[in-house]
Amino acid sequence: MLTAFFDGLIKIPWYTDIGLISGLIALFVTGRNYRRKSGISVRGSFTFTSTISCSDKYISYLVLENLKDRAVTIFSIYLKIGYGTYIKLDDFSDSPLTLRSFETIHRDYGPMEFYTSNCRRLDLKDLMEDARAKKRIVLSTSGGKYVVPDNLPQWSPIHEVLRNHYTAVIDIIRVSHKGHDVGDRVKFVVESIRPGRDPDILLIHYDDAGRRIWADVAPSAESLKSRDSLQIFLKEQVLLGKIPECVFFVYDMDQWRSSNRTRYGSERVPLGNVGFFEYYLWGRLHTVLFNRKLRAQNRRSLSASNEDQNKKNTDSELPEIG
Repeated sequence: MLTAFFDGLIKIPWYTDIGLISGLIALFVTGRNYRRKSGISVRGSFTFTSTISCSDKYISYLVLENLKDRAVTIFSIYLKIGYGTYIKLDDFSDSPLTLRSFETIHRDYGPMEFYTSNCRRLDLKDLMEDARAKKRIVLSTSGGKYVVPDNLPQWSPIHEVLRNHYTAVIDIIRVSHKGHDVGDRVKFVVESIRPGRDPDILLIHYDDAGRRIWADVAPSAESLKSRDSLQIFLKEQVLLGKIPECVFFVYDMDQWRSSNRTRYGSERVPLGNVGFFEYYLWGRLHTVLFNRKLRAQNRRSLSASNEDQNKKNTDSELPEIG
């Protein structure tokens, strides 16, 4: 009986199997395309901020990412806290926001005056800090209410700094003038303005003495000594006809650096490579010991503060004699 069954299978044409497989593949692709183009799938993340400029916590940064191959029309964005509290973050009723296919947008929000509902000022501090009150982003879309289900995964090296003090997080300080980045070897920024034309930006470096900055113009070392001497030099070149007539604005970068670099120190600190064992062994050990020492200092400080407070309370309770 089995032999007859296998004989029957052998008699099935080979192209029948290929047609069946092709049909299954086509069905799978069609299903994937339908899921990709139907419905709404948006994920996002937000950041709470508390600053000296504002007494309330507020959302300062919001990211939304469209995961579908179709646009989403958004009329307003809310922060939902708990089961029934909605804070309106953005209102696009007059001009709806369109989140295009696979697009990611971000919104920045600054400090605020206060929260309000029904013409009453509200204090949401306890509600914002309540860990039991779940906080979600809710969108008002052309398809109705949509609760953003997931937070965008965000990684930050600050978490590694807390676990290992041998971790360094380095920022980049840049200076730009009207879209032109200025490096630390630039001594002067010259902006020339001619009628009917956009301003031209020229960067003059410390070692540009003798080099041509225009067709036949090369500043001398004397002209690069100060902002005033450079302005005089440029005006002379205009009178000689070597530079087209224009208005010059000269910015002295040394003057800017003297007032803006004080917080960073005057000398550069060299940073070398940290080996595997030094980072994962000694770095981690150093972090553990430092944290223990810091906790002990905090306990001693808290104990001393409580003793001083108790002493003040006792002194204030003593009866006056006389």
